[in-house]
Amino acid sequence: MRLAKRKLFKKLFFKSTILVFGSIGLVNPVFSNPVEFTCIVNGSYGVKNRTTMKPKEKKVFPTKLAKNVSEEFEKFKVIFDINKGEGTINGSGAIILSMINRSKDGPVILAYSRKDLESGTYTDGMTYKTKKFNSRYLILDNGKSKFSRFTLLDTSEDNSQEIKINQNKKKFNVEKNILHETYYGSCKHPKN
Repeated sequence: MRLAKRKLFKKLFFKSTILVFGSIGLVNPVFSNPVEFTCIVNGSYGVKNRTTMKPKEKKVFPTKLAKNVSEEFEKFKVIFDINKGEGTINGSGAIILSMINRSKDGPVILAYSRKDLESGTYTDGMTYKTKKFNSRYLILDNGKSKFSRFTLLDTSEDNSQEIKINQNKKKFNVEKNILHETYYGSCKHPKN
């Protein structure tokens, strides 16, 4: 009886050891695999809004629509890592906002934003404040394939404030410019 228990124990111990160490050996480690695209702009358009305010006046300028607004993004590079959830758009750090289906090819949305503040005083005593905000959203139709179409939404907002206080009189000027630019085109993996 004791011999049978010992054989059974050895047999179970041997099988469980093989099962545990074998499964560890067969597991493939997950490594980050960055995806790189070179994107070419096929077209673009922009919408510009402008508002100025003075002490007793507010002026809203008509909205302007422009086709082929700039060639700043004629060609740019996108690198992203789905496992890390981050990437770059033309060298600027970005995060992945959305990935529809990680196992299959699907849309990928990257986002970048930046805010700059500046303030000071002119020699005539007027103080100024400038706030610039830039956000960029890149939507790739097919993030894991060798070719993908893209849409790049770029929003810039500039707010300028000038205030002058002279003998209990306050003068101020406020100007707000908002520019929405949309670029579209195609991306492909660079040739190695």
